[in-house]
Amino acid sequence: MEPIDQVGAKARVYLKEIVRGNERASNQVTNTVEINWEPPRSTCFKINYDGVVFRESDEAGIGINVRDMHGRVKASLVQKVRYPQSMESIEGWATKRAIQIAIELGIVEAEFEGDS
Repeated sequence: MEPIDQVGAKARVYLKEIVRGNERASNQVTNTVEINWEPPRSTCFKINYDGVVFRESDEAGIGINVRDMHGRVKASLVQKVRYPQSMESIEGWATKRAIQIAIELGIVEAEFEGDS
């Protein structure tokens, strides 16, 4: 896990990679959906996670955010991972890593949310 003061720099590097990947796929049509974070229903923490696969470059990554009930970020992770066999396996990897982070942080009760 990266120190919190290095998360911004890492995120900028990954954002540049995403932009480059999107430039290569500029002929594809995408729909934009606005998503607003909602606080956890009954616990103190909410852990959001996601996985992404870039088929053109054979790369994959996961992202995790841990927020308290007020929406304040308590931990964040962006990580490149080995190219998976399927999209389901990258989502599984993200789920597993989100649980590991909760354990590492000593979080006993949390609401987990992924997009799959």
